[in-house]
Amino acid sequence: MSYENYVKFRDALGLRDNEVARRSGVTQATFPQWKKGLSEPKIEKRRKIAEVLGVTVDQLDGIEPQPEYYIDAETRQIVEEMHSNKDYQVMFKAIPRLKPEDAKMVREMIERLLPDD
Repeated sequence: MSYENYVKFRDALGLRDNEVARRSGVTQATFPQWKKGLSEPKIEKRRKIAEVLGVTVDQLDGIEPQPEYYIDAETRQIVEEMHSNKDYQVMFKAIPRLKPEDAKMVREMIERLLPDD
């Protein structure tokens, strides 16, 4: 299992190790050991981690081709812009599968809700 794949999927969802640990029931100590290459999570832990990340164990292991996370490049660009703005980060769990027009609508809604600086 590739720690790099895990990080890619984790980061795409805007999660941290402690959040993945909490959601999956895998202990937080698993992640630093894995990162350092000292151990690799057993299959049951990998299943739980993969489930939280919305991927298969094969994708996590780098065996299965990894699908494009976003529906298209335009959506990716919009989401990356929002990802860099801390006020938008609440949306990251829903955004990856949005169509470009829906991602724009979400961005506009958030912008309307924010106070003028």
